[in-house]
Amino acid sequence: MCSELRARLEALLLSGAFLLVGSLPTASSFSRAIRPPLRSSCSPLGLRALSPFQRAKVLADNSFAEWFLRLRNLCLKLHVVYWLGQRDTSFWWQFPGWEDEAWPHSAVTFRADMCQFGCLWRKRTRIATSCALGGVRLLCSSPVRYLRLTGHSSATRLPWTSCADTIPSGFADALAVGLCAAAQWTSSRPLDPAACAKLGSCCRVGEAKNPGPRRRASRRTGDLESRPLQSATSLFLGSSAWASFLRWVSPSLSVDPLSVFVACPLLAAMALRAYGNELFQAGGSKHTFRYTLVGAQRAIISLKGALGPAWELLSRWEGYKRWCGCTLLAFYGMARVGEVLACRRRHLLLPEDLFQFCPAVFLRFDSSKTSLRGRPKVQQNRVDDARAMALIQTAFADLEPDERLYPFSPSAFRTRWDRSLQTLGLQDMVSVTPGGLRGGGAVAAYHRGCPISDIQWKLRLKHMATLEHYLQEVAALSALEGATHDARTTLRAVLQLFPFLAYKKFGPPTAVSTLEQWTLVCCPFFADRFWLDVEVH
Repeated sequence: MCSELRARLEALLLSGAFLLVGSLPTASSFSRAIRPPLRSSCSPLGLRALSPFQRAKVLADNSFAEWFLRLRNLCLKLHVVYWLGQRDTSFWWQFPGWEDEAWPHSAVTFRADMCQFGCLWRKRTRIATSCALGGVRLLCSSPVRYLRLTGHSSATRLPWTSCADTIPSGFADALAVGLCAAAQWTSSRPLDPAACAKLGSCCRVGEAKNPGPRRRASRRTGDLESRPLQSATSLFLGSSAWASFLRWVSPSLSVDPLSVFVACPLLAAMALRAYGNELFQAGGSKHTFRYTLVGAQRAIISLKGALGPAWELLSRWEGYKRWCGCTLLAFYGMARVGEVLACRRRHLLLPEDLFQFCPAVFLRFDSSKTSLRGRPKVQQNRVDDARAMALIQTAFADLEPDERLYPFSPSAFRTRWDRSLQTLGLQDMVSVTPGGLRGGGAVAAYHRGCPISDIQWKLRLKHMATLEHYLQEVAALSALEGATHDARTTLRAVLQLFPFLAYKKFGPPTAVSTLEQWTLVCCPFFADRFWLDVEVH
């Protein structure tokens, strides 16, 4: 505060412009928590061994304290109400001239702990004042261990000392009431609960807002049993699919199938499983089989917990497309596989969602592992590989916005991962887990010559030292060192067939190798065969 402003405030005070004078001055050098310390109990005006910058800070705060002392003396002389607050342990109270306020039992100080007003921390505060609050003590005697104001808050990402700078409303209300009473803006009187009540402009205490007897509610029509939980379309599809199943199974039974299925739910599950296999071989849709299972559960309540084998067959029918899509998002997007499995279709932005304006796939994460470490809460990853984008579109383009990208649990994802390794002949030979997709994608991008800065951005890393762990330690290693010759041959064949998964729907890629061109021309049937093998396994 400049000397000119101080002089103007003193002149206004002498002219009678103020009824109240108060402040919570910021003077950090008086704090006992500052490191290295700038003051001590023996040297409240400042230590001797200080740097030029620290010395300037101490002298500025000393001048501030002297001016507030002069301001307090003027208030006492002019009978103006004053108040001034600092931490209870601050060296401010040991500054020459504040001896009366430094005494713990002083009658001109108001001392309170912030925990008395709902705070998680104690932060004992001392207010030097000439109002009726002088001599009041609101100190905590509870043995509860309160929050220490050290470190940072994970919620606000600010130091706890900064969070504690906010004055609780209860403390502010108590101080305001005492000062208003001293300034005669209000009077000290017994509490009137009616005056504190939140009432309308025309209401009195104890009077109802709408006086008179309660209105009779209209009588409800119908009952809850007649209210369906599904839409009319879903009910119709389920009933039709269930009727088709009964027509299919009736020639195989000599009695009514409903009575048999009620008596033996397991038999119904196996019959539905056989019906699903029949639909698959006849070219039916899994949509029909799914509604058949839903209709069966609706028609016979006891079947709801016994149709596990039939639902398991439906999961086989769905194949590995969504599993492959999630794996590609984690590898080419360098994302944690757990983050991908938690996403829904609305988090995925495909090129067709952008009307082919941007040739990339984006996946948004509403929460991430690093969102509480000073990083953005909402993060995203990007996939640029053309063939990976084609497969991702095939897997997820037809999903509903609230449908999960992977409908099963993480353990089911790991089971299919292990089964894929078994199909490739790599089980128990390599230490490859889904957790390595993120780091493996980073190493693969490094091998392709991707700039280090781009890899760091895709990994969403703040420091380059973390990226060194991904690249320097493992860039020259191979996870397939323990693979047999047969497994390596199988992998080479699979790599040659990989372009067909994208070629089947989106056409040949713009730039392929000579080997891939030969495969695209001479062996187009391999793609369907490979995709079928993946789905069956």
